[in-house]
Amino acid sequence: MSKVCKLDPVKLWKDGEYSYPLAFGFEPDVVPYLHDDDKVRPAVLVVPGGGYAMAASCEAEPVAKKFFDYGYQTFVFTYTTNFLSEVPVGDQAVRDLSRCVRVLKNRRKEFRLDPGKIAIIGFSAGSHLTGSLAVHFDQLPDTDPALNEISPCPAAVLLCYPVITSGEYAHKGSFQSLLGKDIYEREDLEAKTLLQYNSLETQVRKDMPPVFMWQTVTDKDVPVENSMLMAEALQKAGVPFSYHLFPRGQHGLSLSDETIGRADYGDPHCLGQLFATEEAVKAGRLNLQEEEKQYLLDAAEFWRNPTPPVIEKEPAVWPDLARDFLAEVMA
Repeated sequence: MSKVCKLDPVKLWKDGEYSYPLAFGFEPDVVPYLHDDDKVRPAVLVVPGGGYAMAASCEAEPVAKKFFDYGYQTFVFTYTTNFLSEVPVGDQAVRDLSRCVRVLKNRRKEFRLDPGKIAIIGFSAGSHLTGSLAVHFDQLPDTDPALNEISPCPAAVLLCYPVITSGEYAHKGSFQSLLGKDIYEREDLEAKTLLQYNSLETQVRKDMPPVFMWQTVTDKDVPVENSMLMAEALQKAGVPFSYHLFPRGQHGLSLSDETIGRADYGDPHCLGQLFATEEAVKAGRLNLQEEEKQYLLDAAEFWRNPTPPVIEKEPAVWPDLARDFLAEVMA
């Protein structure tokens, strides 16, 4: 087996292109994990979840290494999030992801990847981001003329305990970080249109990429109806998909293996924006109420010393199932 060559983060936006008021020096990027040979391989891009408030490290490097061992060139994507719920992420995160896929395809020779065989794995709100690209890929023009000629559509998407619907079974925190903390209080047409556009089960289209999806029945954070609604929509639209529903398991299981059970999450690089926000608060650059300040500081400390989820045996098979699915749809 070839060794992993982990490269430095690749900046996605050129100087002056990226602007988000609560970035505090953070910029979206992607970290490559490449095989040390000359073989051109299919690729997997990992999109951690975190309610659009952060990007959780338990769903980053461990997943990249797992799929690296399956033979893929792998990448961990870090995107714009909104921990303080002050400035909505809006379309910035999906534009980050669209740019990331275009950059990978454009630099295919450098990364030794097949541009027609790039799959994206998203977790929780990262699944919502992944699914958003899958259904809206042709509605995301790039400001770079050369990159704009490249389609950001992936070959397949893998949605892990996904945030899907903005309706009755919504994980409202994700949509509040994405669209504004008052999005569910507003009754204007713009708010209704935004919620509809971002409710992925209503946006499914026949020409979107094939979908692999899994969730647990006992997920208490994102209701299981999210994946059920998506599966029903995919079936009606005739989109190839594979759906796996496991009987037990909390939200945020990631690989649900021993690595996750030990909280051995590796590089916390994807939490860069959260840590940058923490430093801004400590330096007095943000005027927060004491309760908000402590919540932020507690979150940063948690991810430095995380409490692992209680792993379950049944969901731990999902990476093998996903590998087989990708081998078929990206053959």
